[in-house]
Amino acid sequence: MSVRREEVLLMKKLGYQRWIQIKDAGRRWIAEIVFSSIKRVHSLHRCNRNY
Repeated sequence: MSVRREEVLLMKKLGYQRWIQIKDAGRRWIAEIVFSSIKRVHSLHRCNRNY
């Protein structure tokens, strides 16, 4: 059985809200926001340089 299938079955068994609590699924988007912000700032600095 694939990992994805196992997670889907677990989510259906527990319910979406309980599954999120157990897996800490809400933390991933916070990390993605931080990294995308850092990348955005650094790309702006690269674009503003005169060579």
